[in-house]
Amino acid sequence: MYRAQLVKPNEPLVFSETAIPDAPDGGIVVKTKFTGICASDIMMWGDVVSLGEGVSINLSDFFYKFPITFGHEIAGIVYSIGKKQPAGSALNLGDPVVVYSCRGCNTCGYCAQYAPNKCAKRLGGNYGIGTPGGYATFVSVFNAQDVLKLPDVVPLEVGCMLGCAGLTSYGALDSIKPLLENIVKLEGETSLLITSTGGLSAWCYQIARAFLPKKTKIVISSTSEGRLERFCKIHRCDDKVLWKDGASVADLVALTKEKGLNGGFDAVLDMVGTPQSTNIAYQSLRPNGTMVMVGLRGGTGSYPAPDISMWSKEIKGSLMGSREQLKKLITLVAENKMTCPPISYFKLDEINEALELQKKGKIEGRAIIQFD
Repeated sequence: MYRAQLVKPNEPLVFSETAIPDAPDGGIVVKTKFTGICASDIMMWGDVVSLGEGVSINLSDFFYKFPITFGHEIAGIVYSIGKKQPAGSALNLGDPVVVYSCRGCNTCGYCAQYAPNKCAKRLGGNYGIGTPGGYATFVSVFNAQDVLKLPDVVPLEVGCMLGCAGLTSYGALDSIKPLLENIVKLEGETSLLITSTGGLSAWCYQIARAFLPKKTKIVISSTSEGRLERFCKIHRCDDKVLWKDGASVADLVALTKEKGLNGGFDAVLDMVGTPQSTNIAYQSLRPNGTMVMVGLRGGTGSYPAPDISMWSKEIKGSLMGSREQLKKLITLVAENKMTCPPISYFKLDEINEALELQKKGKIEGRAIIQFD
């Protein structure tokens, strides 16, 4: 098989040939057709995450060793099936599938609940991080239950994005759905702010519209006026707010709260994860509101401790979702015939060019590797 691997941080990926793996017992080998290029791939390419205030960590000190094969948004067809398949597995050769990329320890309570995304040891084993992923023509998946068949109405290039961009959005939205349902029951309406107009937010908006109570006002924010206008034209957003460069945080908070209902937002999904985005997002919450941290840009947020307790606000993180949530997401996408964000296609041989463009913010929507 043909693959691209990172041997050293910030250097071009290296191409090599190796044997196609045999399907492991209980597992599947997937012939890759499409692999998404995620923003977290750029983070791993540099190997550094900023924690703010001059503190950073090297991901390779905790989660993986070089060389690594990126790619955790994987869709393809079943190439080979191992012996000793788990009960209930009904995959056949040639089936179109998406790979659930989270690998836990398989011994803790979260893994027993099919939620390895919450396992304390998850990141080191995830496909495309500690386990070879989809920047290769074939991927060996050790548990056939992590290979989910796609319905005919969900194309493979859409399917690959569901494994991370879609699932990350679904998992975050699922965590606030009970809150918003209760607000609608109490007040008749509610509002949600989604920061950013990137490919992740494109999925988030569509899933939110199909998944949350119909009386939810969904507002999109962005620092780019052009991208904000295009995003809202495509998705027919309820409302939008431009976070202009140079404006004070106080002014941006005031402007943002005006777009919410009854003085602000009951929930905010911060898909960016910078000090500015989290600061504005938190201050835009109403009492009893929840901010969900999704983006990984880096930095340190600062929030007044008494405000959190006095107004019963909540701050929490969300990483992808469970395998069962991915199954529900696939059904939701199929039933609602969701459209994917704009796609830029690359061959595997063009991966270094694609990573550079992604790093510089030159790709609008999503970048995907297309295999022959």
